[in-house]
Amino acid sequence: MELELDAECEKIKTKQQEIEYKLAKRNNEILKDKQKLEKMKAKMEHQHKIAELIAQMKQTKMQNGKEFKLAYLGPLSAIIQQNKALEVYLFRMLIFIYSRYLAILTIERQDNEISEANKFQINQNTINTITEDDRKFQISDMLKIAINQNIMTENDRKYLLDEEKK
Repeated sequence: MELELDAECEKIKTKQQEIEYKLAKRNNEILKDKQKLEKMKAKMEHQHKIAELIAQMKQTKMQNGKEFKLAYLGPLSAIIQQNKALEVYLFRMLIFIYSRYLAILTIERQDNEISEANKFQINQNTINTITEDDRKFQISDMLKIAINQNIMTENDRKYLLDEEKK
């Protein structure tokens, strides 16, 4: 009789341990699902911030280099540090915007210096030289700045320069 009670007690303890194990396993699964949802939520919020910044960049017209640095370089470098996967895309966009900005400034400066009769011919020659020689130098400088600020590595710089040559 006592053996039967001990055996029954063991069965109950075993059953209780099985239930506790299943409960702990289910709690772990719930925590994993919750963690995945939090990651997805954070990623979506981050993508939303990036989309807002890109929309703002399209709508905003910069007046001078100081406004350009304040409005674009700060937020873009923060985004690059937050998400390494977007680093190359955003940095290429920054280089493109900066090279266009410098080309426009150079053209405007030269427009003020030349006479009305020679403007058209000289502007055509200036645009051709800016897009080839000066653009490569400007991109190289931008990449060096990014390396100095720990936004990217030397390997990333080499990769971007190789991509630019292609």
